[in-house]
Amino acid sequence: MNKLPKVSAIVPVYNGERYLRQAVESALTQNYPNVEVIVVDDGSTDESGEIANQLAKEFPQQVRTVHQANSGLVGARNTAIAHATGELLALLDSDDIWLPNHISESVAVFEKERAVGLVHANIILINGDGDVLNAPTNRRWSTNQQEAWQQIFLRNEHVSCATAVFRRSVIDRVGAFDSDFNRLGCEDRDMWLRISEVSNVHYIDAVHAKYRIHESNMSKSIDKMHQARMKLIHKHGSENMKGKVIRQAYAAVWRESSESYMGIGDFRRSATSAIRAVHSNPSDIRNWKQLAKVGQGPIKIRVR
Repeated sequence: MNKLPKVSAIVPVYNGERYLRQAVESALTQNYPNVEVIVVDDGSTDESGEIANQLAKEFPQQVRTVHQANSGLVGARNTAIAHATGELLALLDSDDIWLPNHISESVAVFEKERAVGLVHANIILINGDGDVLNAPTNRRWSTNQQEAWQQIFLRNEHVSCATAVFRRSVIDRVGAFDSDFNRLGCEDRDMWLRISEVSNVHYIDAVHAKYRIHESNMSKSIDKMHQARMKLIHKHGSENMKGKVIRQAYAAVWRESSESYMGIGDFRRSATSAIRAVHSNPSDIRNWKQLAKVGQGPIKIRVR
C-alpha cells in the first residue's frame, strides 16, 4: 500500500488570537491522517504567538510554529511554505475553518489525476461569531482545462483560498507568492494563474471550508483591491494577447469595483466604475446591467 502523501497546512497569523485555535484544530481533526500544520506568527502583538506555541506543545508531531517580524500575508505564507515538508500544500488562514473531509477528498483527486496541480472547492461564509451568512452556492467550475487560465484572468472563475490545495512540485516550477502583491491583494489569483499555466485545475463541487467575513474599512479595501486587480492585468496581460481579452479583463475589474462601491452606498464612485466597465467592453451585457442597477440609485447617470 502506498504511503499517503503528507499535506502541509499553511497557517499565517497576525493578531488572530480569537480564531487561531479553532482554525488549527480544524486541520488536526481532518479524516486524513497525514497532515502537518505550519503556523507562522507574523509579528503579532496579541496572544497569537503564545497560542501557536501552546498548540505546538499539545501536538508536537503535527504542529510547528515559526515566529518572525511582521512581513505581511505574502511573506508569512512564503515562510510557511519554506518550512513545510509536505508533498501537498493547503492554505488555511487563521480565521477560517476546514470541514473534516477537505483534505481526504482533495488528496483523492491528486492521486487519481496526475496532471492536476491545484484542487479547490466551495465555501460557506460565516461572521465573527461563526454564524452562517449564506447558503453554499451551487457554483460549478465550468471551465475546461484549456480555458482555465483565461477564465481566471477574466474573473469569470474563482478559487477560494480556504479550499486551495496544490502540489509542492508545481510551486517549485512557478515560484512562491509574489511579494509585489504583498499588503495589496490578488497574490492568490496571481498564483492560480501561474499554476494554471503549467498544470490542470480541478474544482470539487462541494463545501470544504467556512470563510470568515469581518467588518473593516470597506472603502479603503475596495480602493486597494482595485489597484491590485489592475496590477494583475498588467503583469499577466502579455503583448501577444489579443486586445479584446485585455479589454474584457479591465471591464471585469471596473464592474466588480462598481458592485463593491454600490454595496457600501458610494453611488458616485459606483457609477464612475460602471461607466468605465461599459467603455472597456460594451459588448458584455453584464456591464450594462451594472450601469442600469447603479442608475436606479440616487445618482443620475448620463451616458454619452
